[in-house]
Amino acid sequence: MVYDVELADRLRIALSEVPDVTEKAMFGGVSFLVFGHLVVTASTYGNLLVSCPRERTHELLKREGVDRARMGKRTMSEGWLAIDLDVVKNDEALGFWVGQALDFACGFDDVDL
Repeated sequence: MVYDVELADRLRIALSEVPDVTEKAMFGGVSFLVFGHLVVTASTYGNLLVSCPRERTHELLKREGVDRARMGKRTMSEGWLAIDLDVVKNDEALGFWVGQALDFACGFDDVDL
């Protein structure tokens, strides 16, 4: 399976005003890094991969459509979440998750997406 191209395009738009964004093929999809820190990925598993603080993993897992990220058969460590595409079908919802990842990875807690 290939990553969701539409999701990748939406991520490009969501991150368009954030400085020093780079794209890199990772995890079988396309990942977006800010200042070299992995923020989000349009995953080959058909979901959004988000980095978050380990201590918030369990809190964020309580949200609908959120699960621990997996790579093949392996569950990734705390701090990596897989978000179903249905959860991020509108820009506001996508902005929430991108904002969570930016806040964690780069300390951008004042980014308005």
